Amino acid sequence: MTSLNSLLNENNALPPLANFKDSSGDAPRTLVLVIGESTQRGRMSLYGYPRETTPELDALHKSDPNFTVFNNVVTSRPYTIEILQQALTFANEKNPDLYLTQPSLMNMMKQAGYKTFWITNQQTMTARNTMLTVFSKQTDKQFYMNQQRTQSAREYDSNVLAPFKEVLADPAPKKVHHRASAGYAY
Repeated sequence: MTSLNSLLNENNALPPLANFKDSSGDAPRTLVLVIGESTQRGRMSLYGYPRETTPELDALHKSDPNFTVFNNVVTSRPYTIEILQQALTFANEKNPDLYLTQPSLMNMMKQAGYKTFWITNQQTMTARNTMLTVFSKQTDKQFYMNQQRTQSAREYDSNVLAPFKEVLADPAPKKVHHRASAGYAY
């Protein structure tokens, strides 16, 4: 864990991006990034699946003109930790180590004036999740909902609702919230 803490400290010490600003100015806003490992668009009514599997998202999509559905996103890695090293940084399949030399999404959002939160239902007490723990520690506040040490631990995503309400109630005018779900089969 010492080497991972070194990674965290080194990434936090990287200089800010030049000319990086939030184009919305000082307007209050809350951004929520939800990463659901086992989720795939082929089973989401939001993307045309015939059964109503995402009713709340469907309603938001119809009622909120600012709600954005991304249709052109792919993953370049098969495992959560590998892909999040890329999705949350400038790293990619051709430059997988850029997460070591470029600021992370969490640090960029803080540079843009956002208060950042990390709510996860992932196991954070195991060696296989230590890189995710490093990323989570770059946020201002973390909520680790699954404290089980075994892979078979059943922690339901409803566990994240109470901390999510707390994040929404936080008085910060600009907030970014990352939530990772447990990743059980559909």
